[in-house]
Amino acid sequence: MKKELDAFREARTDLIADMQLVELLKQNPAIRDVGPSDTLWDAAFKRVTASRAKYSAAVAALEIAKPDPA
Repeated sequence: MKKELDAFREARTDLIADMQLVELLKQNPAIRDVGPSDTLWDAAFKRVTASRAKYSAAVAALEIAKPDPA
């Protein structure tokens, strides 16, 4: 279960960092005004999408590895 917990923590940290990156991009007027077709935006959103998938997989693995309370 330790391996799954470590993977969950790493996935959570990556997801938070990637979402913060998108928020920073949104706050920067020079970048925000370029629009969603810009390669920087595309890369940021792809990172968030990948991080969400990794996080979801880690949560599922953690649920599977959780000991049965009975």
